[in-house]
Amino acid sequence: MFFRDEENVVGLELSSANSTITIDNAASWDFTIEPVSPMTLAIGNWYWSIETTDYDGTIKTRVFGTIEILNDATR
Repeated sequence: MFFRDEENVVGLELSSANSTITIDNAASWDFTIEPVSPMTLAIGNWYWSIETTDYDGTIKTRVFGTIEILNDATR
């Protein structure tokens, strides 16, 4: 899973390689994305996507969207 800024720069990467995504069952494409705390993305708009890599190395974007990070009003 990638979070990219408006200039396509990766601000955060979650992956099974760095233990932030757990593959629960590869045959059924079942995986768990671990919570990120604290959130390390800067204030602004971020574009996120979840990509999967098949057994033959084929990479596909499964879902994507945007998220807006706002100033933390509780600080």
